[in-house]
Amino acid sequence: MGTPEFALPSLDRLNKSSHQIVLVVCQPDRKKDRGLKIGFSPIKQYATQHQLELFQPPSLKQEEALDRLAKCQADFFVVVAFGKMLPNEILELPKIACVNAHPSLLPKFRGPSPMQFALLEGEKQTGTTTMLISEEMDAGDILLSAETSIEPDEKIDSLSNRLAVMSAELLLRTIDDFDKITPAAQDGARSTYTRMIEKNDRLLKFDEKAIRLHQRFRALTPDPGVYCLFRGKRLMIKDMRLNSPDSKQQTGFKPGEILSIEQDSITVQSNEGSLTILSVQQENKKAMSVRDFINGYKLTTKDVFSW
Repeated sequence: MGTPEFALPSLDRLNKSSHQIVLVVCQPDRKKDRGLKIGFSPIKQYATQHQLELFQPPSLKQEEALDRLAKCQADFFVVVAFGKMLPNEILELPKIACVNAHPSLLPKFRGPSPMQFALLEGEKQTGTTTMLISEEMDAGDILLSAETSIEPDEKIDSLSNRLAVMSAELLLRTIDDFDKITPAAQDGARSTYTRMIEKNDRLLKFDEKAIRLHQRFRALTPDPGVYCLFRGKRLMIKDMRLNSPDSKQQTGFKPGEILSIEQDSITVQSNEGSLTILSVQQENKKAMSVRDFINGYKLTTKDVFSW
């Protein structure tokens, strides 16, 4: 059971193993491109290409879904980024267990956005965990876990790709060695929860510390992206770097004010520290280098990046 690209390595790894996948379950097709086209999820595309039986129930609570899953007589239900909670009736169906791979070191960062929140909060370590699925979100007993370091400039696409592969390997180990694994209860007192990313999370408010703004940029770039306001319009920040604490420090500048304009970069003051912007995208236009932005908009140090 899975839907987005993150689940692909797990499906592929299991499909190429000695185990037999009796059914692939993903969410129904969604409209995309402003509703003009129906988009197939990465998991559906893979299942179709590899002639795996596919099921896309509109709801897991309907009798049809329960009957279809019961007929599989599966040993395991394996869940990776499926996007839906499993009702208790479904949790009881597999002969052995329902197993989930979650890209965090549980009980930290339960919920829908663990990788983004690891970056938002400046974590230096993260990982992935396999667990038994319970009715409470991401609260089941832990089976196996694997850690990895987060690089100082790593963004969400790189981290997601790495954790997707790690999750696939950990899942296969979990299924292969299930009889040798002793499940360990999570410490609920140490749990933290994430939420869905919202539009306001994408807004760069320069009255925050530069390091916090850079963490937000890393967590949400390239998708869905971060932005600020420039001359009253939304300006996407496509690339930026965090400056060392002792660089470009000048007194008398307010958050959002430009400290310097170089040939290929703009350095902007924050509440504490500064950031150098390297690539931008004006509203309804293509991404451009800062050099083109400076020349096209005749940028001066009187301009301000607002929010």
